[in-house]
Amino acid sequence: MKTFSLSLFICLPLAAFSQQALRSEINAPREGDRLVKQSVPYRPAGASGENIVWDFRSDTLADVDYPVAYFSRANESGMIGAEPGRLLHYRLSGDSLLMTGCESPDVLIRYRNPALFIKFPVAYGDSLQDDFSGRGKHSDRLESINRGKVHTSADGFGTIVLPDSTRIANIVRLHTHQTETSRYAPIASSFDISAPTSNEEWADTARFSPPTTVLTDIYRWYEPDYRYPVFETVESCRVSGDSLIPLQKSSFVYHPFDQIADTGEDRRSTDSLPVTEEEVTDPWKDLVCLLMPNPAQTKVNVEMYLPLGAEIRMQVHTIQGFTYIRKDFGFYPEGEHSISLDVSSLPTDNYVLDVRLNDYLVNRVLMKR
Repeated sequence: MKTFSLSLFICLPLAAFSQQALRSEINAPREGDRLVKQSVPYRPAGASGENIVWDFRSDTLADVDYPVAYFSRANESGMIGAEPGRLLHYRLSGDSLLMTGCESPDVLIRYRNPALFIKFPVAYGDSLQDDFSGRGKHSDRLESINRGKVHTSADGFGTIVLPDSTRIANIVRLHTHQTETSRYAPIASSFDISAPTSNEEWADTARFSPPTTVLTDIYRWYEPDYRYPVFETVESCRVSGDSLIPLQKSSFVYHPFDQIADTGEDRRSTDSLPVTEEEVTDPWKDLVCLLMPNPAQTKVNVEMYLPLGAEIRMQVHTIQGFTYIRKDFGFYPEGEHSISLDVSSLPTDNYVLDVRLNDYLVNRVLMKR
């Protein structure tokens, strides 16, 4: 395991909150999980502290769903979290969740010294700090050395009111503050993204261009019995002299009723949403829809188990909504099916695949490489 340079969690003797700890077996991301987060109007993160009520009610919900999937690649260790436009690389080492890199269609970054994001268990009042470093490749033209610090704290405990007025108690908020500085140089023929970095090399890149520093704050609100957060706010900016240039301000809801604990039991808090009649009678609750291979080069197979027969239509589009592929596959009966989709004409990028089953819509992330 990596030797961490960090301030270990400071466990405060708060008996009232000890039962609300986040634990790896319940709250760590898990390979094979697929869920959807919905974009909502940006809301500032609000106050930290005890017995806080974070009220994020809104009359407007952005009608944009972002599918999220966790998977692994052959011959690669760790796990990948796929969101539209980017892949985040993780490794769960014992009780520690490490971020080992990220990639987008034009950028690949590998942290030789990964960033420690969470050390389980996590309870209100805990905090940690870690350094990370690595290399990046940008559009096959530039290489970078990347260094930074990440500080994660469970800085709040209380109740959240989601944009649709759903109220959930026993919430633990995690705040991750990341500072990452990158220095760039023309890519060399001997470039090795896994090679270690040195202080001398870091200083040498200064002759090509000034460093770029990005600050990112991610706030995630967890009800500990749900694996994933129920709300998330992301804020990032670039440092320019004495000024900060905003890059992103976004908020997302991870619908609680889409999250199922792996224990086989209903682990929802009594203060959370009850199981509704609609959920119990949902005819599509046993639906399975997987993309293989993903990333794909020429063809992707949509592997499905249909709990009932359906007319199947598919559409591939960008995050911005530009549609590349539309195809009607006709009627398929209940059971297991594999439908092949030709994606050879797609430019390299991440896309959203809409699978419409009669009037029921399923979204998946499709990565073309």
